[in-house]
Amino acid sequence: MLANDARRPTNAQSDVGASSRGGALRALAHRDFRLLLAGTLGSQLAMWSQQLGMGWLVYELTESPFQLGLVFFFNGLAMLLLAPVGGTIADRFDRRMVMLVTQTATVAGVLVLAIMVTTDVVRIWHVYILSFGISAFFALNTPSRQAIVHDLVGRRDLTSAVALNAVSMNSMRVVGPAVGGVLLGTVGVEGAFFLQAGGFAWATLLVIFIERRDVQSPSGRTPFLESLRDGFQYARRDRNISSLLLVAVVFSVFGMSYMQFMPAYAGDVLGLGGGGFGLIMALSGVGALIGAVAVTGFGDFEGKGRVLVYSVLVTGVLIVGLGWLGYFATAVPILAGLGMASAVTMALSQILMHTAVEDEYRGRVMALYFLTFGFQPMGGLLAGAIAEVIGVQAIFVILGVLMIVITLWVIATAPHIRRL
Repeated sequence: MLANDARRPTNAQSDVGASSRGGALRALAHRDFRLLLAGTLGSQLAMWSQQLGMGWLVYELTESPFQLGLVFFFNGLAMLLLAPVGGTIADRFDRRMVMLVTQTATVAGVLVLAIMVTTDVVRIWHVYILSFGISAFFALNTPSRQAIVHDLVGRRDLTSAVALNAVSMNSMRVVGPAVGGVLLGTVGVEGAFFLQAGGFAWATLLVIFIERRDVQSPSGRTPFLESLRDGFQYARRDRNISSLLLVAVVFSVFGMSYMQFMPAYAGDVLGLGGGGFGLIMALSGVGALIGAVAVTGFGDFEGKGRVLVYSVLVTGVLIVGLGWLGYFATAVPILAGLGMASAVTMALSQILMHTAVEDEYRGRVMALYFLTFGFQPMGGLLAGAIAEVIGVQAIFVILGVLMIVITLWVIATAPHIRRL
């Protein structure tokens, strides 16, 4: 059974005084956060391996941009349905135990897919079902994994912790596609899925060693559905949180949808195989790592909101360039720039969100933030259907232009974002 658990305003007393040193790296003074960070390396390696393997598997089975969009639609559907539930669970139960249960289930699902690919029995409808199931457990897991960061380091070291978490995530954007690309070219697509299972298993193992914290949660005294509804109402009432969520939706729908079409772009436009696809995705990860390290290096600087909206605008411009210029020589620097802009956007969004939210609602609000990424495959499904007719490059141009226009509208109608 999952025990009721509340969130301490600061974490383990054994770390008292340790966080006073280290500057941007001071969150590393907390032992449990170091365990979580090491686990994040494994889980993000798994996620980027899945992104690579799932996309290439669907491309091999169907050679259809629409099918790529459809598979990622099932990913997004699971997030939309279950992320709010996962956030409410995160505010009512032991987050550590929630992570253990959901990550173990994820490992099982990935292993089933890997075995099916290895034995050559996998069909596209299997991918639909398993994609939905794996994403469902990920949606239940992520709010607890995001919210527990505050439990482990406290408010003072939160900016350092979120920035370091972004660095670890984006370092795997380099390693994951690079290793996955080698596996695609040598072992086959099943190698990427076995790598994914191993990454999640590593993350699950490390969670076992994180100290358990059992105290009564205020939200645990209210009915589940009422607590779920209260989280939505809180996010809507708070002007800063609602604006940050709007920016996240724009970024997700228009700024991240291009990624699900990258297998088709790499194969049809750039003429690359699985290894080449892994290479360009790894180069995108290099840019993302640079962006995340930059956010960490600057520390708790002023004007995060202004940098956030500008990075979203830059993302739109670069997506237009990726579609307009369909050459390998131009795709490499553009993808590196996209990786950098996306890392800055996501890191600053999380830092600002964590800073704005009250502790009692942290799990539910971080679930709503994660929920915004569920809209990405929804837009991608429509974009995939259109891409079947007009091509992937034209879709990139359309996505980028829409992102620029809508972001300018957000800046005009919600100028307070730039003052965060």
